[in-house]
Amino acid sequence: MSETAERTRQIIAEYLDVDPAEVTGESSFAEDFDLDSLAKMELVIAFEEAFSIEVGDDALDSILTVQDAISVIEAARSELPTLTT
Repeated sequence: MSETAERTRQIIAEYLDVDPAEVTGESSFAEDFDLDSLAKMELVIAFEEAFSIEVGDDALDSILTVQDAISVIEAARSELPTLTT
């Protein structure tokens, strides 16, 4: 599991106050964790702060599962400028 995936799962587990083992890639935010759109937005804000990224509003609607969140985070991180020395 990638560092991004593991960190994302930890953030979700902390936010939901659940055991990280309960957070799988297939877990649905709406069905498995009963998150409404406001709670999902708060979670996305936590991702943005933790990873120093920006998730667009259009991407918010595509985040239905934990794996969706990981994919959006990885895509946003890949768009960050890299520092060269």
